[in-house]
Amino acid sequence: MTKVKKISIIASILILVGVVGCILTFNLLEKPTAIAEEKIIDNHDISTVDIHANNEMVKIIPTKDSLVKVELTGKATKGSKDDLSVEAEGNRLSIKTNNQRKFFNFDFFTTSLTLTIHLPQKIYESLQVDIDNGSVGANGLAINSVKAKTNNGQIEMSNMKSAAVEVESDNGKLILDNVDGRITGETNNGTILLKTKDLDRNIELESDNGGIKVGSDKEPTNVTFRVDTDNGNINILDKYNDNAVIGKGDNLIKLSTDNGSITVTR
Repeated sequence: MTKVKKISIIASILILVGVVGCILTFNLLEKPTAIAEEKIIDNHDISTVDIHANNEMVKIIPTKDSLVKVELTGKATKGSKDDLSVEAEGNRLSIKTNNQRKFFNFDFFTTSLTLTIHLPQKIYESLQVDIDNGSVGANGLAINSVKAKTNNGQIEMSNMKSAAVEVESDNGKLILDNVDGRITGETNNGTILLKTKDLDRNIELESDNGGIKVGSDKEPTNVTFRVDTDNGNINILDKYNDNAVIGKGDNLIKLSTDNGSITVTR
């Protein structure tokens, strides 16, 4: 490689670094402004809800109102605010946030947005939530099938009347409090906390790095405990420190973690 070519490559790299630095500095200096966006949906046929969010904290709560209300609130710079799309077609409600400015978006510290979905009180068929970077919270809803996934963030669900609940986070804690139905929870990095009225049902909880704590109002009568940890202690109802069968063992409770303790208490 000639000397002139080497100099040209170095110069190009320095120019690129300078451009990136200028863009980063501009974004950090840009003052965030208050965001308050609201959309109302008048559709009484909605039974399926799909939510795809970018970097927002997502909250899903019931309302006594007959209309669906979606709010995007918080603070963001002009370039970091996500576009909010809310569409209802037939029985399906689709909610999306998307940032059109993908190139050189360095608004790491200037965005703090919350996406709140108010759902009229009734029984829904399904809820699916998919978030890139943000937490998920749902409370007091009746939904047959619930699926929630986030790449980076906590998932918390409480007082949910469901037939099946599946939650997954690459990096974040899972908190399930008074959630009905079959439960499946998985996280790569984070603890899993489950508080329930009873354990006589199928439950599967898995964490690569983090403990698993399960608390029940009453002892199970018909379950098989299949538990495994590579590094940590196991305590099942102060009676067992390994796999166990209670009653006929028809319901499988599978708890596993690579690094962390497993505790089941009453």
